[in-house]
Amino acid sequence: MGTEPRQARWPAHLPAGALRVVRWSARYEETVTFYRDIIGLPVLETFDDSYGLDGTILGLPGGQVHLEIVRAGCSRPLRMRM
Repeated sequence: MGTEPRQARWPAHLPAGALRVVRWSARYEETVTFYRDIIGLPVLETFDDSYGLDGTILGLPGGQVHLEIVRAGCSRPLRMRM
C-alpha cells in the first residue's frame, strides 16, 4: 500500500507573525546578559509587571524568531477581568 501521509497546510486566514520561545530563569540578569552580550542578540523589548511577570525579548530586528527571558519566581496571582 503506497499511501502518502497527508500534508497539513496552515490556514490562509491565520497568518503566522512570529515564533517566540520563552525561557524562565531564576538567574534572570545573568541569562539576559549572556544572550545580549555574549551571544549578541539585541534586546527588542522589556516588560515589568506584565500580567505579574518581568521579562526581556531578544531577537534579530525584523526577524520572526524571538527569545523571551522571564524572571522565574516573580509571578503574581492573575486577576481575571470580566
